[in-house]
Amino acid sequence: MFPTFIGPTGLAKGYLRPETAQGIFVNFKRLLEYNQNKLPFACAQIGTSFRNEISPRQGLLRLREFQMAEVEHFLHPKDKSHPRFAQVSHVELHLLPREAQELAKEAEIRTIGEAVRSGMINSETLGYYIARTYLFLLRAGIKPDKVRFRQHLATEMAHYACDCWDAELLLASGWIECVGCADRSAYDLQRHSEFSDQQLMATERLDQPLRREVMFVLPNKALLGPLLGKRMTAVQKCLDELTVESKMAMQRQLVEQGTFVLSVAGEELELRPEMVSFKTEEQNVYDGTCFGYLFMLFLSSLLLIEHFTPHVIEPSFGISRLVYAILEQNFYLRDGDEPRAVLSFPPVIAPVAVTIFPLLNNKGFVVFIEKLSKEFRQAEVLFKVDDSNVNIGRRYVRADETGCAFGCTIDFDTLKDDTVTLRERDSMGQARLPISDVAAVVKALVQQKCTWEQLIKKYGLFVFAGDSR
Repeated sequence: MFPTFIGPTGLAKGYLRPETAQGIFVNFKRLLEYNQNKLPFACAQIGTSFRNEISPRQGLLRLREFQMAEVEHFLHPKDKSHPRFAQVSHVELHLLPREAQELAKEAEIRTIGEAVRSGMINSETLGYYIARTYLFLLRAGIKPDKVRFRQHLATEMAHYACDCWDAELLLASGWIECVGCADRSAYDLQRHSEFSDQQLMATERLDQPLRREVMFVLPNKALLGPLLGKRMTAVQKCLDELTVESKMAMQRQLVEQGTFVLSVAGEELELRPEMVSFKTEEQNVYDGTCFGYLFMLFLSSLLLIEHFTPHVIEPSFGISRLVYAILEQNFYLRDGDEPRAVLSFPPVIAPVAVTIFPLLNNKGFVVFIEKLSKEFRQAEVLFKVDDSNVNIGRRYVRADETGCAFGCTIDFDTLKDDTVTLRERDSMGQARLPISDVAAVVKALVQQKCTWEQLIKKYGLFVFAGDSR
């Protein structure tokens, strides 16, 4: 991390954050309370992050300072289903699982539903976010044949992750990771709990008691009593406080090696198989800590609560790389007498959705410019007016270079019948429609509630002599 110094004296040392996610984890208890203590819930954040270990190169693709946007989706570790997974289960995309990478195979087209059912993707919620990430990338202007989701190999998987897939985009420099979708398990909340002494946990009310397997280590008091004397109580307490994993390890070592060394109050006690026995049984687990231990038995029949540390599904977006990829994949040169640059941004992200073009600098057009401007503002459509003294063809080219999606041209026919032409940037096709329809039509096109092809079916393709498309 980047070190820095805090305060006028510079004696307090601080570090710039390497990701935005930890701010969400630190505030987990407040976020959970805001969601009425219910899971699942998600929180999103965007901001600047800093990585000191990065070697800057490849222009804007590898920088030490960059923008990140992250979603942290908290859910029960035993239930990673998603209520809206069915809405995206049909989405097809290029998946490159680790098995295919090890065999040097190419990415294959699979539906998210198939990938989750087969176990390729470990949960519905992770699959849901992978699908939503893919749909978002397409809507933002990434080409479908230039995006794939690659699963992390076992050698590159983060130590805290259960599963992780990167959205990689094909650029001139090759496949570049732009989004990471990971199942981070409970690692972050557990580590923050460990160092802050605060229990970052959630609760769930149960209809019936939980049944859990409990393991007991029973000392042979006939052998250990005379040997330990007053230390017997301390040994019993130490055995009771061992975790299930430690008790199982003890049992395994006694069987395999014949001895086990137990540390009791700084002293080592060598145990042999005949000194202890093991018993496993299922018990009802009641948790009444919120009302006090003395009331636990009474309330357990009325109130059953399970405490657990939530798992986290995290889509993490590199905004700087994504913007770079959108610019590269949407730039091309249009053939003609001379190559003309075009930025084919989708209308939803175009810096200007529509430009108003009066054909000439004619005073009769002013009233129509004002009318269209008012209607675009009311429809919340981003627009500009280009009334410069340049021929209309040149103005079209200038708008295409800046990524403007549509052009609305006011001509002399507008003075007669209150109609204008609407030009689409990529096809350069035009339709003629009433001026009163323009704002609503452009808004529908920007919001992807209507396609240009549907518009042409309704209004027809318009071509006029001298069209300089």
